[in-house]
Amino acid sequence: MVTTRRDIVNVLCDFLEVWIQRILYLRNLYPKEIFELRKKYDVPVYMATHPDVAKYVSQFVRSVHPLLLKGTCKSVALVVHFKSQTLERFVFETDSILYEVLEDADISTERLFSSESKMPLADLQQHLRACLLRIEACVASMSDIPPESTFTLTLETQHEPLDHDEQQQQQQWIPASSATEGLSGAGGHVRWEGMIPIKTIPMDIYRINMFVLEAVKKGKYASK
Repeated sequence: MVTTRRDIVNVLCDFLEVWIQRILYLRNLYPKEIFELRKKYDVPVYMATHPDVAKYVSQFVRSVHPLLLKGTCKSVALVVHFKSQTLERFVFETDSILYEVLEDADISTERLFSSESKMPLADLQQHLRACLLRIEACVASMSDIPPESTFTLTLETQHEPLDHDEQQQQQQWIPASSATEGLSGAGGHVRWEGMIPIKTIPMDIYRINMFVLEAVKKGKYASK
């Protein structure tokens, strides 16, 4: 069966949803009781069964899909907070060469995404499986966060105006600012202690780079 570039985008969005849910579970941002054990990419993962949580994550990922097709999604982040302090930032960067490919091949976007992907689906799934395992190892090495911690999902795009439908889809997602990024450091900016790389995945016309940032002042609130 031929894997098209549109299939790659669909797989990417499916993985993004699993990626978010895995972090929510591993960082105890919701009670363990609302998660159910399932298997994705041959890896046991816990997915939220609470309707509101599942819907929130699903709607967010759905808003990312059209941006990936346009090559304007720069990054997605799950940001962990404690009161006004930002503790962690899990980043999912998407680097696209969509426009370069369109210009070189002189074809339409629809034809490009209907064409066969250069990356076999089996190879892609192997990368995704390794990434899920790597996330758990990274989290195990991180300091604990307070039980009262919360999170926000942020979406950064390339500089291009959104059409009306995309504005409607993204109206719930607030751009990152000092309010959502934390209030530590001069000028309201977070001072990051360091970066923990998770994995870089080549995905045909996309290149996914995942990493975690931990705040300098996180130790003030951590239990270990």
